[in-house]
Amino acid sequence: MPTRIFQTFNTRLGDVHVYELTLSEVRDRLRRLEVDEAKTASSKASKSKKIAQHVAEQAQAALWDQALDALIRFDDDFTLRDLRDLTSITDEQLDLSPSELKEIVACAREANGHFFNARRALDQLLAESIPLLVGGSGIANSSSATSPPSSAPATAAAGTTPTAPTNLH
Repeated sequence: MPTRIFQTFNTRLGDVHVYELTLSEVRDRLRRLEVDEAKTASSKASKSKKIAQHVAEQAQAALWDQALDALIRFDDDFTLRDLRDLTSITDEQLDLSPSELKEIVACAREANGHFFNARRALDQLLAESIPLLVGGSGIANSSSATSPPSSAPATAAAGTTPTAPTNLH
């Protein structure tokens, strides 16, 4: 849990603290975005079938909760998961309406702009890297898009202009 309280809001369901993350907390949180409870569940699953079934059900429920937390958004890039991580909000306080949470969300965003900037940069980096990784050797694919095919001199001699191959990745 973050250690620095940036601001406290008094709501009808109790106080909600907005935390300001330190840079090391931002780094830890960015790493943790990809980690879920399924990792722990898989290590426990080897003990017995009954325990494995129970752990699998718990892991599935936890993954569902994490997915919902990531999908429920207050705006383009502020999720319910962010609200949970950047404030002291409890499950009971999630009964506050979006209009009641608006000021808390704005404060959490202000206090942690560095986190949102870092996450946007990470998202952009991943968006640019994944097609290269999925497409195989991305370096070869991207360089072949700029170099003419081996038949280009013969085609050029025939009076047509060679075109670069289309990159389907």
